[in-house]
Parts: sequence; structure tokens; C-alpha cells
Amino acid sequence: MRARKYDVLGKRRSQVPWWRLVQYCFFSSFSLCAPFVWCVAFVWCATGHCQSSVGPLSSQASDLQSSELTQRVAELIERLGDPSFQRRASAEWALQEIGLAAFEQLRTAALEHPDIQVAKAAAYLIQSQDVIWFLETDSIDVRGILNEYDALDESARIDRVKMLAELATEDAVLALCRLARFERHERVSKEAALGLYAFLSEAVEIRSQLLASIEASLGVGDRPALQWIRQALSDLEDPRGADVDAWKQLAEQELSFPRSDDRGRDTQLVLDFFARCGVWIKLRVGSDAALDVVAPSVQLLDQDPKRIAEYSGQVLDEWKLPELLPRIAELNPDLFTRNAELGYFLAEAQLQLGNPVLAESTALAASNVISEPPERVKALSRDNDIRMAELIASNRRNEALRLNRRGMFPWAEREYIRALEQGAERFDSIIRVEFAEFYWLGGENAKAAGVLEKLVQKIEASEQGQMQELEDNEKRSPQSIQQLMRESENRSVKGAYYFYQGLAYEDAERPAAAHESLVKSLQEQPDNPDILIAMRRVSGSAEAREFYDDAFVNMRGRFRRLVVRAEEGLARAQDRDQRRRLEFDLAQSCNQLAWLLGKCESDAEEAIRLSERSLELMPDEPAFLDTLGRCYFSAGRVEDAVRVQRRAVELSPYERLMVAQLREFERELDQR
Repeated sequence: MRARKYDVLGKRRSQVPWWRLVQYCFFSSFSLCAPFVWCVAFVWCATGHCQSSVGPLSSQASDLQSSELTQRVAELIERLGDPSFQRRASAEWALQEIGLAAFEQLRTAALEHPDIQVAKAAAYLIQSQDVIWFLETDSIDVRGILNEYDALDESARIDRVKMLAELATEDAVLALCRLARFERHERVSKEAALGLYAFLSEAVEIRSQLLASIEASLGVGDRPALQWIRQALSDLEDPRGADVDAWKQLAEQELSFPRSDDRGRDTQLVLDFFARCGVWIKLRVGSDAALDVVAPSVQLLDQDPKRIAEYSGQVLDEWKLPELLPRIAELNPDLFTRNAELGYFLAEAQLQLGNPVLAESTALAASNVISEPPERVKALSRDNDIRMAELIASNRRNEALRLNRRGMFPWAEREYIRALEQGAERFDSIIRVEFAEFYWLGGENAKAAGVLEKLVQKIEASEQGQMQELEDNEKRSPQSIQQLMRESENRSVKGAYYFYQGLAYEDAERPAAAHESLVKSLQEQPDNPDILIAMRRVSGSAEAREFYDDAFVNMRGRFRRLVVRAEEGLARAQDRDQRRRLEFDLAQSCNQLAWLLGKCESDAEEAIRLSERSLELMPDEPAFLDTLGRCYFSAGRVEDAVRVQRRAVELSPYERLMVAQLREFERELDQR
């Protein structure tokens, strides 16, 4: 049986195929009514009913009252198990004619009907429905997202649902309602509900007309996704803020909902539901009520350290319920004492709960765990000839990176220091480079230079030895790729060292020494705009200013040529992969030049155009928003600078230079 095409307002896009009518007539021809049936068939085809058209979902659906239609659908569903093929086929045909109006009853039959034949037939009818998901009144963006939606697999459908949720326009919200109601995949229906749930949670103000449209779009179905949305709508009118008992019932229902074969994705979906519940109830009622609702989700973790770590991050970052972490630790004491990452999560929760002494004790215990890796890790180290000191140093470095990303800077610093204390030569340069940048981002320039000093001394001593060897041999042999890469890495390290050293001299109010170090840095990293930006501040003498002016003109010219070349390449690009690569290159080049111009307070309007172009190509990239904020500030548009910079910090809350720049902009705005 060929699928019909319906749109979600009940318009049928493709009516009965001619061969289906002939099949029905063939089986009917054995009855006494055969002449009449064939006459009807002839008139049907002759009047064009077998052609594609747009009309009402069904004359039955439009003529019958809702209760009568419900009864009619129930009778047709029972006939799907009839011994007679003719009666089964006619029931299928009639149900397809009714279309989406029969969806909820078919879904219930597919899940719960005691007759396996009826359940399978109902499931098939749901799968065979071909729906046009967008409306003629939808925006181009929504129509683009939902175009050919019915041809997508489940994973691709979830991606489209998330795109609608990010769009967050009114037509996108109503599209999510339709998907929550009629999407045949239960997981996708729930994802649509979560997207709508997020909109209701985050929207500052929602028009009453939109809320009425949402409610009307949900219909009378009782699938879980619709129950979630209805409860959220009810809470918006509840003077208590939210019906906590109702959410507890929904949570219990979700925990007991049958899992598919893909248990991992199902579990994550349930956790996402609990996350939304936690945020919603905490905002509307309070932390204690939210904790009561989401606490049962702990049972989904199954003693899996990786899943518990992901869950802990969700609890702290999305749910904002640090109170839940001690409960998880009580249920999994061995995991939290043997796993450094989990121990640090617990310490972070204790810090948020206002107990810094306990948090520091827990964090130190987590750090000490790294020094005693499990036996299986020790065995792996022996089998692969890896020194234990190198393994511990690598693990400490990884933990430092993770803590830095989470804004736990004192603990990250301790891990970097302890990693270097291992004396692991293989990782020494990597750790030092990262640790120095860590200090620079925190404004501790002297410490940043100090971390790299010994490494640079070693590099320069090695280079002097190589130069002496070349002079003795008089002829330089061709370099290998490894040698070229090593030279490039060494230049990068030296450039960073002299840059940090120059900033440290600037902090100590020694501009001449700062300029000298920055000149050395620029020789090693000629395309680093931050070096020139720092040099501008310390170019007090005429000679230093002249050097800066020449270097600025040269760098600006190189960056402009890169932008033009990237734009031209993008205009000629043919395939999608090439376009993506060139878009990335162009965005980076525009951002580099915009940052140089914005920080050096030169060509402010050009800087703004370049920065906005980078964000056209890579929207909501925090580093690019940071650049645009600076460009606005340089042009005197302080309010715009604050607005954009707040968005950058919202996306990267622990980027210390971004936070410092926001404070600078806000101070200027307050003084106006």
C-alpha cells in the first residue's frame, strides 16, 4: 500500500493510487454488488480522484463529530486483525484516508493492542504515513529545515529538531509542537518536546496568543512528549510556579518507559528530560523541589565512571544542582575515591555549596589519586615500555586542561606544577607551553615567562651547537620534515617566551626592555598580532615608534591579502567540503585582521566589517564575538561592545581574557 502525503493541517497531498482502487474492486467483484462497485470505480477515476491534489484529509473526518471519528477509527483498527483479507485491506485503506486524525489511536494500538497482528498493522500504518511537515505560512528557515524531513532517518531527524529549537522563532516553536504530536519515532517526539521545553524555560516573555497556539497544536493525544508540554503550559498559569507532584509522576513514568535496543541514547534522552525538569523547577520553585524530582535519575548511571562523569558535569553546568553530587558520591563511594575526575567534580560541588575547606581537602585527595594509577594501567605501562613518571605527568596534564576549562584555576595550576615535578622529558615541552599560556591568560606574565625560560635556554643552546656544526661542515645538508617541524615548534616556543617576557617588563614599567623582547618575539612569530598590539603600548621612543609603524603596515598588508585571496577562493569553490574549508580560512583571516585593527585603534569601520564577516561564516564563535566587542569599543560604540562581549563570556565563561575585556567595557559604560 503506497503512503499518502499529508500536511500537518489535515490536507491530503496525494490521494488514492489507481491500482489500489482496482485491487479493492477485484476482491469486491465476487459479491452481488460487483456492477455497482465497478461503476463507482469508473466515476472515481473519470472525475480525477486518482490524481494528485490538495484537499481535505477525508470527507469522513470533516463530516463526523470528534467522538464519532474516534469510534470509527477504533472499529477500523479492530478490523486490522480480521480473518478476511478484504476487510483488513479496506480497513487499512480507510485508516490511511483518515490520515493524521487516526495517529494517536494507531500509536496506542501499536504499543498496547493484545493482538500482535493488529499491533503490527497499526505500526506499519504509522510508518507509511508521508507527511509534509511545514506550512505555507512558515518562514524560509523553518521550511528549509523541514524540507524532505520525511525522507530522513531518525538521527538526521533529531538534528533537524535541534536546529528548530536553536532557531526559537514562533513558527519554529509550532513546528516542534507538530513533531512532538505526530512524529512516528518516540525518541524524536521527545526531542521535539525538550526543544519546546527549552524555549518555554528561556523565553523572557511569551505572547498569550502563541501559548494558545501551542496548546491547540497539541491536540488530545497522551504520548509522553505531549504530557511534558502540557504540564509546562499549566505551570505557566500556576501561582505556585510549578506542580512538583505532577513532574514527579512524569519522571517516574519516564524511568519506567520501555527502552529500545539503543539503550545508551535512550538513557541520555531521559537524563536530558531530567535536566530540563531540574532547571524548570529550580527557576520556578527552588532547589529543594528540583532536587526531589531529579534525584531518582541517579539510578540510570549503572556504576559507569564515564557516564557518572558526564552526569556530574550536567548536574553542575546545566541543572545547577550541586546538592545532588554528594548523593551520587554516597551511592558510589569507591568510584569517587579512585577516580580523580569524579573526585574533582565532588570538590567543585562542595565549593559551590559554600564549603571551601572540605572542597580543598577533596580536591587534594583527587590529585593524589593520579599518583597511584590502577593495576591495569600499570600493566599497560609495562607492556608498552612507558615510564610511570611519563604516564602520571600525562594524566596530570590532562586533568589540568579539564580543570582549566571548568574555571578551577588554582587546582589546574597545582596539577601543572605536579606534572612538571615528574621530570617526564617526553612531555616536558608540551606541558611548559600550555602552563605558560595558562599563566598569560590569567595576567601573570612573569610566571608565564619563567615557565618557558629553561626550555628556551635549552633550545638556543642546541641551535648554537647546530650553527657551529654547519660552519665546520661549510655545507648544509637538506633538512628532513621532522627537522623542519622541530624548527617551527622551537620558533613558536621562543616567540611565546619573548612575548611573555616583554609583557612582564611592561608590567614592571620597563618599556625599553619590553620593546626589545617584543622585537625578538616578532622575529620568531611574524604573524602574531598580539605581539604588535603589545609593542604599540611600549613604543615610547621615536625609534621604537618607527619600528612599530613599519611592522604594523607590513602585517596589515599581509592580512588584507589573505582576506582577499580567501574571498576569491570561496567565490570559485565548487564542492561543499571545499567551501567549508575556505569559509573557515576566511573567517580566521577576517578575525585576525579585525583584532589587529581593533586593538590598535586603526580603521575602526573596516575592523567592524571584517569582524561581522567572520561571524557570518561562523556564528556565535566566542573568540570572534570577543573581537567584535573590541572593534565596537574602539569605534566608540560602548553599549554594543558590552552586549556582544557579554554573549562571548556567556559562551566561554572561563576565558579570563574575555572576562577581563568585559569588565573594561562595563567600567567605561558605567562612567558615561
